[in-house]
Amino acid sequence: MFAFSHGYWLDITGTGKPGAPVKISIYFGEIDKYGVRQHEAFTETPAADVFRVAVVAPDGQQQTLRLSVEKDGWTTTFTPTVKGTYRILAMSDQLPVVDRSANGGQNVRPIEYLCAIYQIGSSSTLKETPLQFLDIITQRQRDMIQVTAFNNNTICKEDTKLRIFNPDNWEKQLSTDTKGNAEFYPNRKGLYIIRLDWYDKQAGTLNGTGYSATRYRCNYCLKID
Repeated sequence: MFAFSHGYWLDITGTGKPGAPVKISIYFGEIDKYGVRQHEAFTETPAADVFRVAVVAPDGQQQTLRLSVEKDGWTTTFTPTVKGTYRILAMSDQLPVVDRSANGGQNVRPIEYLCAIYQIGSSSTLKETPLQFLDIITQRQRDMIQVTAFNNNTICKEDTKLRIFNPDNWEKQLSTDTKGNAEFYPNRKGLYIIRLDWYDKQAGTLNGTGYSATRYRCNYCLKID
């Protein structure tokens, strides 16, 4: 399946060395028909605190970062001090309701979770645990990527659906096993997005707009070099 679906993702750039600043950006947009990931510019400047961002160091210490707003996203930086695996987490419960009433659809409140890792040298020995309501943890198993999905600190049940978007935005759907795991083969370099969705069917109102359900979404942004 080929999908030009909009979504949020993390863009992380750095030298991969301790002491060098790392830039974290949050963008919204899609991949166009030429396979280029396009950033959608804001029509109105959003608040800087729409997303909350934190970095978890290899020793488990967590640092909250302050975002600034650019014309097409939010940015911040941090400086890693030691080698190991840094986990980057972002969350927003301040996004507007997706209003589909004009087309006869149901309104949905989106709550977004984003996660990624930034690697310096060898992997950390610290076992990764879920740190967000919806969370995804990955590890390499030879030439495969093993994905473990969590919902409210609990491993997702068997047959939970995951969607994998490759760097060209081709979509593959996976189902978790009894241990909450799924595997896929990254067949090319670039950014892969691993997506987990969960819906709460309780209706409500946000900023004067009603909705029939809340969609919780976690996008794990995996860079394959």
